[in-house]
Amino acid sequence: MTGQAIAHIVIVTSDNGFGPAEWATIIAAAIAAIVALAGYALTQAWARRERHARTIAGALAAVESYLEAPYRVRRRPASTPEVRAALTSSLSDLQAPDNAAPRLAASGGPRRRPGLRSPHIGRPG
Repeated sequence: MTGQAIAHIVIVTSDNGFGPAEWATIIAAAIAAIVALAGYALTQAWARRERHARTIAGALAAVESYLEAPYRVRRRPASTPEVRAALTSSLSDLQAPDNAAPRLAASGGPRRRPGLRSPHIGRPG
């Protein structure tokens, strides 16, 4: 018998329905599933990072508006009731409930790398 005949006999006698073609199909499906899951995970991570960046940007804008509020009062053009009402309205808009700054402060602020410390931690007085 030749080598091909022996290989054919072994394949035929031990054939349980899974040959190289079937294994190749299973391996290709597994690779496709891994790629799909990795793509989904990366997309979710990017979206989470973008949402976090937008939240921080909104909080910084709110902080900047709070810091500018005393200057708005000081630079008002006149002290008429209409100007004071407009100023009061603009200042009350700063304290809107959908402001992200309190939520960001309550959550502990932006995430920092573990090796970084706040400048005031560990320094005397």
